[in-house]
Amino acid sequence: MPESSDCRVVARPKIQPRLAIFWVFRRRLLKADTPLERGIHTREAINGQFDHLDFWPVLQRLWPEFRGLQYEEVPRGRILFLKADRTFCVYMDKSLHTPEIKRLLLEEFDLPRAGTKFLTDPHYTTDPEELDRLFDEPIRTRPLLVVSHPIGALKTDILTQYTSARKALLQERLG
Repeated sequence: MPESSDCRVVARPKIQPRLAIFWVFRRRLLKADTPLERGIHTREAINGQFDHLDFWPVLQRLWPEFRGLQYEEVPRGRILFLKADRTFCVYMDKSLHTPEIKRLLLEEFDLPRAGTKFLTDPHYTTDPEELDRLFDEPIRTRPLLVVSHPIGALKTDILTQYTSARKALLQERLG
């Protein structure tokens, strides 16, 4: 038996929760994520650095099945952090609200179980009738890529703040 001086306790490194956009396609999680500490701050929330609209062409290049689809036709969601109540919000299509998917998202993005809310939002739907109502026109008559409110049911001013902060971050990176 080893002596006590040979035994060591190694602490598990603390994992940083991540903000993200994601899709679930054929039971596979497709994602673009950002550590919380590198998120984009607005007055009320911290959001990731990616948008579904901007990232969709990347997925279309990688997945030929996506080439004829618009980004809102595959079940998707967004993870952001609300500052006021210090919780993570996962906005996602209602078809994704299963125990299996929720568990997957908590583990994959290192989210605290007690500090995470799973919510639906009209912007995160794959239902053609709901999409038609949201955009006031049939899905197949819209242009291939359509800008959607990226953070769901939060106030519109968060979108404005997020867009401004994202532009500033990109300008800073490009020099």
